[in-house]
Amino acid sequence: MVADGLKDSTNAETEEIKFNTLFNILSTNDPALEIVASFGPKGHKYTYDNILSKLEDDCQPKDVRTMTSFEFFAGQQTESQSIDDFYSQLINKHCSCGVQDLSKEKLIGIDCIMLNRIIIGVCDSNLQQKLLQEKDVTDVKSALHISRIFEAAK
Repeated sequence: MVADGLKDSTNAETEEIKFNTLFNILSTNDPALEIVASFGPKGHKYTYDNILSKLEDDCQPKDVRTMTSFEFFAGQQTESQSIDDFYSQLINKHCSCGVQDLSKEKLIGIDCIMLNRIIIGVCDSNLQQKLLQEKDVTDVKSALHISRIFEAAK
């Protein structure tokens, strides 16, 4: 189905209509206009496809690892989440955020990173304090063991 005004128009006229429609939509959004202005020098001839392509490129995430890394390091256990579910969540995130690369480079051990994420991320401050005070909490296995006992005692 084609709008009545477009079915008799030339490709150039259709392109101009599409461009003007897109530009009118963008003109109500200052950040979008700033993005378009950064695409080329002043007076540059833009086309509908050119602007749309550049906007799509600009709006795509630049590095998924950055976001996944943020989610890994900022993640917190929810109150309804078991320690095992929280640990599984950490395991799933660490593979795609580059933490594995750190351990391969021997910059820091993955067990050390995971132990710290568990201690930092648990939602119960009493459990967190217990994990920090225990001398035996030196690896993930011991932290998970104490956390499971703590959860079972609730």
